Amino acid sequence: MRKFVNLLRREGGFTLVELIVALSLFTVAAGIISGITMLGLRSYHKISIENSLRDEGDLLMSAIITELYTFAPENVTPTILKNDAGTIIDSYITLERQDGTKSQIRIVNGALTIANPDVVDPPVDARTETISKLEQGSAITLECQNSIPCGSGLISIDLSLVQSYDGRDYPLELKSKFGF
Repeated sequence: MRKFVNLLRREGGFTLVELIVALSLFTVAAGIISGITMLGLRSYHKISIENSLRDEGDLLMSAIITELYTFAPENVTPTILKNDAGTIIDSYITLERQDGTKSQIRIVNGALTIANPDVVDPPVDARTETISKLEQGSAITLECQNSIPCGSGLISIDLSLVQSYDGRDYPLELKSKFGF
């Protein structure tokens, strides 16, 4: 017991070499821990944004499909507008019932709109509100089996969603085709 008490009373300290070694080991350990933590946080944010983009893509696709099936059009008319270079600047489809009622599915200013084309300022559609923006390459096209307007055909939906976080853009492309 006396040896233990004498060890506690010892007034010796650490040498300079021991302090430098201890600080070096602490710095290396702190650097590794902070690097792993930052990698984990970046991965978490990236996965969160990817999930958000997928959710919004699913929302937009389901809104289009729901509109097609609930509106139950007799005819579908495609419209494709190109610039002088031949690049598609706007494409949309117009759904029309036998009684003359119309609905239009269109991508305008980075957002999907589903509205009556005869209304000048359609209200914002809660079904298609997103945080992400649709890029220029997004389009809705129609391949008709018969003449235009189509009674049946194949609708192609190409959505390029982009969400910005911390000064960086995260893109997601969705492509779908289905018949009506």
